[in-house]
Amino acid sequence: MPRKGTKTLQIEKDQYIRLPLEVLLRSCLRKLTQLKDKMRFIDFTRRLLELYRCRMARQGDALRKSFELLVPSSDPGKLELAAVVIQQEEDVFLEQLHQSLINANFKILSQTEYDDAIASEHTLALDLEMKKDKLDSGFIRRFVNHHDEDPIFAPAASINEHVLVYHRGVGLDKARGFFLMRKIDFLIGNIMSLVWRLLLLVLLLCQPWKWPSALRWLLAPSETEHEHVSQPHHRIVRKSLNDQLSASPFGYLFSTMELQEPTFREMIVIYRSKADVDATRPGCPVPVSVKSFKDIPRADFEIVLPAQEPTTRALDLAKLLAAVGVALATVAVKFVQIVDEEDDEDVEWEDQTFGEKLQDIMPLMVAMMTYIGKIVVQFRAQQKNYYNLMTEYLYTKTQDSGDGVRSALMESSIYQELKEAMLAYFFLWQSRGGLTMLELDEQVEAFLKALSDNVDFEVDDAVLKLVDDELVKVSGTQLTFDTPLRCVTISRAITDLQSKWNGYFDDPNQPCPYCPYVAHGGGSSFNPAGFDEGIESATPAN
Repeated sequence: MPRKGTKTLQIEKDQYIRLPLEVLLRSCLRKLTQLKDKMRFIDFTRRLLELYRCRMARQGDALRKSFELLVPSSDPGKLELAAVVIQQEEDVFLEQLHQSLINANFKILSQTEYDDAIASEHTLALDLEMKKDKLDSGFIRRFVNHHDEDPIFAPAASINEHVLVYHRGVGLDKARGFFLMRKIDFLIGNIMSLVWRLLLLVLLLCQPWKWPSALRWLLAPSETEHEHVSQPHHRIVRKSLNDQLSASPFGYLFSTMELQEPTFREMIVIYRSKADVDATRPGCPVPVSVKSFKDIPRADFEIVLPAQEPTTRALDLAKLLAAVGVALATVAVKFVQIVDEEDDEDVEWEDQTFGEKLQDIMPLMVAMMTYIGKIVVQFRAQQKNYYNLMTEYLYTKTQDSGDGVRSALMESSIYQELKEAMLAYFFLWQSRGGLTMLELDEQVEAFLKALSDNVDFEVDDAVLKLVDDELVKVSGTQLTFDTPLRCVTISRAITDLQSKWNGYFDDPNQPCPYCPYVAHGGGSSFNPAGFDEGIESATPAN
């Protein structure tokens, strides 16, 4: 049972395997007793890695060209592209990037995650509002509409029509401190909310004709949303400042507090600014911004969204109202004093000329304008502090941008595909008699959980990759959880991978990242020594 002031979140398990390949490989090798089997499995893994790397070359090259056009690191120069061509390039770019993100086990931000993040607060302590009118959302909306029937986009948040947000991995962020200003902000906000409710109640009591509708609203049964979790999930405890203060205001008000919030381990944000649209020459595609972030608390995730502006918090509003109230009270008191002084001198205020009246109240007006100017300067300084806080926060959380995101994403896609296929083959190989899809899924997830990586293993995708490479045999044409699976022997698997690997170099028409450094002979196989020599000769001296 969760402690008072805490909330237990049911978070869907990720398919992202965060453990490095070396850790998984060593853990698999510990299960093998024969040295020969260990050497064979290492050979199998290395060959599978290089095979996947070659297959990703074509996709990576196409994505690289799209990035050069739409996410340029420098001025692309003068281009004369038709609007239709630019639109096609934008669609291809988003399709390729989306597929690479899915291969790397990223998920699009869901509406549930977005609503929970907006309604919660962690350490950022800022109320932010995204100015959608500052974004050019046409190409993103076109992409989302094209995937309207795609199940991946079924739970997508509405914000993805303006900015695409992908994430993977679940972490935990903890913070400890007194949080004095946030406690004051919480108390002032609650007091202002209470005053507003009392005011509404008084207005309601003064309008008897509205009592029946108000009574029906109070007696109406509350619509409690029952969350049905169909996907595998795990539980994480959230400790927010507001929840703890609401549960025990006097217990935490004068003591140190501990906050805890689940995080998105990695986030990638894709958007386009209208400022870039205005600055782009005709015939050139408008640049697209692609940024990645790390360890973003769910309750503070809106900080990574573009075109964000801080809004006034309860504490700032209270300061502003107090300053205005003091100014008005001061003006009223001074004005009364002036009138009283005029009465003592037996001079009627109404009988004075306009110049005399202006002379009397001019110092008061100057003082009032000075005070108002001070309030405005303080308010703008507070807004500037908010922007500085946002910049500092993003500086520590930003991971990469532009082409750096593409490079890291392609490498991550290769290793995610490899980890899935490697683990699926290993457990099928060790089962001897074969496994069903469900048994394989359970064994791999138990293995990863023992290594402190609690994930939802993508067993169907892993098996399909092995079936396509003829490393696993299945019974029937459709894959279900009851489908029996059986893998080929490790020796046969290594031989088949070697044949596929050589095919990338024997065929001059086969795209390969290493082909410029490899001499193609008539049917000759790949020569590692020649490859190394080619690399050395092609590498410039330091």
